[in-house]
Amino acid sequence: MTPSDLEKQIQTYMRKNFYSVAMADAYQIAMRQTVESYIEGDINVEMAGKEIVRMAEMYLRPLAKSLAEQFDNAAIEAGQ
Repeated sequence: MTPSDLEKQIQTYMRKNFYSVAMADAYQIAMRQTVESYIEGDINVEMAGKEIVRMAEMYLRPLAKSLAEQFDNAAIEAGQ
């Protein structure tokens, strides 16, 4: 494998996994903002809990679905 081949494989991997990486980053940022809001007293514990559940629904469910699809696709490719 040449360095060029390796670079192409890395670029392909990043394109295939961009959605997953972006969703995980967005969730992390949203969680940090929620914790900061709680610490600053802008929201109470109940509001923070509701926000965390909402973010999990918004970010983690699609991320889990995307990862499951990638796993299925990889298993299919490995079987061929």
